[in-house]
Amino acid sequence: MVIFLVSHSDDACPEEVKKRLDCKSLREFVEDIAVAEGFDGKFFYVRRDYTRLSDETYEEADNFWKGFAPVKKDGKCYHIRKPDGAPAYDQRFQWVLDFKSHPGLEKAGLLAQVKELDNGRNKGETFKIGTNGKRFYPLASKTQ
Repeated sequence: MVIFLVSHSDDACPEEVKKRLDCKSLREFVEDIAVAEGFDGKFFYVRRDYTRLSDETYEEADNFWKGFAPVKKDGKCYHIRKPDGAPAYDQRFQWVLDFKSHPGLEKAGLLAQVKELDNGRNKGETFKIGTNGKRFYPLASKTQ
């Protein structure tokens, strides 16, 4: 399963901007933010005016979609949010997918498929979360 996209085309970014940002590549802008890869192999986010979204760097990073972007840091995955790149919630997961609307669940808002961290006893359960990081229960009989 591919969680993070890695084959984006390099945006038409002037070499002097790459030098100033200390990055070897810059992906296309999505929602006015692009993913940059530093010479150290870490990823960070850049605004359309070529300023960094934050000082954070990530092992893996994907484009923003509907105001959220999946990232991986210290081996754990989560979402960051616009406009400041702050974590969208406190939990960390083995992997995360983009937030999106799901057919038949539109009233629930945006949901993302995630897999909980492997705690050594299991392989981690897969489920959906809302943008606040809380687990989504589609049945009213379940406790949130």
